[in-house]
Amino acid sequence: MEYTKQVLDRSTGELVTISTGEWRTITEVADMHSIGGRKFRVVLRRLNFLQLEYVGEDWRHRLAPWVTERGWGKRLRRNFGERSTPFDVVSPEAQEWIGQHLALVLAEMEAEVSPEIATAVAALDGFRTARNEYRAKLTDGREMSVEEMVRWMSDYFPKLSQPEIATALDVSQQLVSRYQDQRSKSLKRARALRGSRPGSIAAAALTMVFNRCA
Repeated sequence: MEYTKQVLDRSTGELVTISTGEWRTITEVADMHSIGGRKFRVVLRRLNFLQLEYVGEDWRHRLAPWVTERGWGKRLRRNFGERSTPFDVVSPEAQEWIGQHLALVLAEMEAEVSPEIATAVAALDGFRTARNEYRAKLTDGREMSVEEMVRWMSDYFPKLSQPEIATALDVSQQLVSRYQDQRSKSLKRARALRGSRPGSIAAAALTMVFNRCA
């Protein structure tokens, strides 16, 4: 996405339009460096380039104030009828700055991956591959969501802390906390239903089934 600006040509006294370069979304910059979008946003959060904001009942990564104040980024919204989605674009100068700091932050993140986290990630990758191949054969073909991955790790690696799961999945700890809280509420409701007596309709249906089997 190329942006332009108008400046005064002092030799003629006229306004002329000049290019300010190719501005890109965060996802496009991540693709330039062949890094997944979630992991790339973690990197930018560590650099204080992005910050977490609660937008539309969900946590989103948005440009930090200093980025826009320096003229390195723009906070925009994309409209879809009555709905709108926030997104950000960054300038060529910002893209260059990110590239200069990227390798160091990635090395720091790699050093923080414990053997326990590496084991959990490897197990999840194996499960995701098999699951996504199966889902691809279905009508929706939907891949495993972040919420499903958080729940899976909570089930199969219960000793991992929220920060460790966040590191493993390249997401924020706030998001892990939110999904784990939803998981706990779902389990609580399921246990309550399992321990409750069936209603009259359900009891009649069970009686009919038992009578047929007798």
